Amino acid sequence: MKKCPFCEKETKPSAHIYSCAKKTNFEGTKNDIKYEFIKYNNKGLCIKEIFIRKYTDELYSIPDFTKEYDTDNKTILFLIEYYGLKKRTISESAKLISVHKYKKTCQEKYGCDNASKSETIKEKKKETFISNYGVDNIFKEEKFKKFIKENNFAWMYDDSNKSRSKNQSKSIKYYWENISDERRTELSEINKISKKKYWENLTTYEKTKKMKAFLTKTSSLESRISSIMINNNIPFSTQVFIGGRSFDFKFTNTNILLEVQGDFWHGNPEKYLENDVINMPGKGQIKAVDLWENDLMKKDLANELGYHVVYLWENDMKHLFQIMV
Repeated sequence: MKKCPFCEKETKPSAHIYSCAKKTNFEGTKNDIKYEFIKYNNKGLCIKEIFIRKYTDELYSIPDFTKEYDTDNKTILFLIEYYGLKKRTISESAKLISVHKYKKTCQEKYGCDNASKSETIKEKKKETFISNYGVDNIFKEEKFKKFIKENNFAWMYDDSNKSRSKNQSKSIKYYWENISDERRTELSEINKISKKKYWENLTTYEKTKKMKAFLTKTSSLESRISSIMINNNIPFSTQVFIGGRSFDFKFTNTNILLEVQGDFWHGNPEKYLENDVINMPGKGQIKAVDLWENDLMKKDLANELGYHVVYLWENDMKHLFQIMV
């Protein structure tokens, strides 16, 4: 709870501070009174010269201020106006701050100012295309090019289209959703051959590196669960191997394992029937019941070794997160 700068009692920035200022014969406008309240409760934030320098010269954003001084957006916006500074528009902020931060992050992470120029990202894109379409670039796939031309996607021929990247993604998705089952099966077979050839051409070092990356990969759902446990001081380990199988989490000093189940990847029984066929990227068509049997075998193995497995389904977590918000 914050304190009133005039009577030093705990209060919120409400009518109290204005009536209290009047009682103490404070001379100033309502904005002056509010400024006194902010200054009293966050002295470091209200050193005018420092605030102006950070905002104008060091290009501090509102989130930068709120994080450093543990305050809120409204307080920073008030101070910008109170000090007579010009508010930056969203466009100006993007050009002056966001783009600069993005480039700096890319330089630190990838060694270049744009993630798409990174060899690591290029390699990931290539792997994704090979996995989904059997070629390292979908635009090399003749039937795809023919499909695009027949559907008059202008971005293929007009480089001036500013939404080129977005339209490309939409077009690929539209193509995949509208081809026949026979064509999907054909691409899956091409994919298997391409993946095998791609894997065989890797060096032993590259294979080892990719396997390690795969085994330590964390989904967005797992990351969120990790954050919740960390924030609640619950000790745990991730990607724990039990009997040669990897489990998402193990609670420290217990025999309890936690599996975070994606609805699609594990065929949530609330969404799929046992004979429903799921098109798994890179794996082809798999029945939901086969996914269930695989998870059951994994669970039985853990039980035999003295562990108890708890499951969290993506659909349940979404409802839970909505309630929490």
